[in-house]
Amino acid sequence: MIRKPSPAGFSLIELLIYFSILTILLLAAGGALFNVIEGKVRADNQQEITSNARLALEVMTEAIRQATEINSPDSGGESSILSLQSIALNDVVTFDVVAGVLRIKEGTTTAVPITSGGLEVTNLTFTNTSFSDAPSTIRINLTLKTRTDSARQEYGRTHNFLTTVTSRYND
Repeated sequence: MIRKPSPAGFSLIELLIYFSILTILLLAAGGALFNVIEGKVRADNQQEITSNARLALEVMTEAIRQATEINSPDSGGESSILSLQSIALNDVVTFDVVAGVLRIKEGTTTAVPITSGGLEVTNLTFTNTSFSDAPSTIRINLTLKTRTDSARQEYGRTHNFLTTVTSRYND
């Protein structure tokens, strides 16, 4: 008895259809994965900027609140350097930016960076808005930017922070 061979394989058209469907599914999954990774990079950059700004502003706020006198800027003036007399340290505390890094210097010690090397301080302005016979008031304007060599937008973020702090002590 002679048996007829059964068609156990796929035809060329079936293979083309299966590969087309598989290709479409892989492209869709790849695009979704790319979007997830891009979102994570954005979130990480924003997290780094926010946490550095929070630390920097907290350190500056505490120093200003403990200041007995603001040396620089003068009342009504504006400067990129804040110099004050600290009651806690009984010494001069100075905040400045060198090479895009915010630093604090207490007395004669070496200046210590406050912001990380992955960020750049593109703007730091201290405005002395104090009135005579009133506690010193300093407005801080801080702009942080992620350092990146990439031209891609998700790798570079810039954020501006603005706050005003009043000393607990009268000049």
